[in-house]
Amino acid sequence: MTDESGLAGAREDEVVIESKTETTLLGLERDGEVRSVIENDVVFEVGDRLIVIGTADAHAELERLLDRIS
Repeated sequence: MTDESGLAGAREDEVVIESKTETTLLGLERDGEVRSVIENDVVFEVGDRLIVIGTADAHAELERLLDRIS
């Protein structure tokens, strides 16, 4: 995640990735540590890597969502 992504500083429950796309957020990688349980109040940080699963169309929708909030 970069400063430009629009997610840095946002809480997961504010973005609601799973309900706006057909992806499933499996976890995130932060500082080399994979967190498989993401609480709704987690605040995304620059450098986080989202781990998601979904179809190619769902990933494209996630990219569009990320573009809209950046």
